[in-house]
Amino acid sequence: LLQMKKQGVLDSLINIRMAVVVQKMVESEISGIMFTVNVITNNDNEMLINSTWGLGGTIADNIINPDMIIINKENYTISNIVIGEKEKRSIRNPEGTSDTLFIENELESRNICSLNETQLFQLCLLGKKIENIFQCPQDIEWAIENEKIYILQTRPITTLNSK
Repeated sequence: LLQMKKQGVLDSLINIRMAVVVQKMVESEISGIMFTVNVITNNDNEMLINSTWGLGGTIADNIINPDMIIINKENYTISNIVIGEKEKRSIRNPEGTSDTLFIENELESRNICSLNETQLFQLCLLGKKIENIFQCPQDIEWAIENEKIYILQTRPITTLNSK
């Protein structure tokens, strides 16, 4: 806000109000990032989903190599799955503090996809709905806790190459 005031932007805004948002931390078993367009190929007929075990910061911060799933947007069929290594996961500190810890994943969970077909289908439905609401391709952060999908954040995809 201070920067906006220095630039004179605030002068044109009459009543700016601020709010404090308090949210429950989603202690996700699975989390990830969904792009409603395949950002690798720019194919707008595909969605690209990255997923891992635990909290999602490990994907955004490039700490782990997540699973990568490419889904056909029209019929929700899986075009490709690349299983990431997922050596560790981020969890909430069990002592009740707000920090997170890294723990090693068991070997069996490293070598399987962190999402099942039902979860992929549900994510795709949500992704298409969100894209329709915002009328542009979306970069969506999500988490799954107790089989419930939480949308943590959505924003326009900024990395698409012009065709």
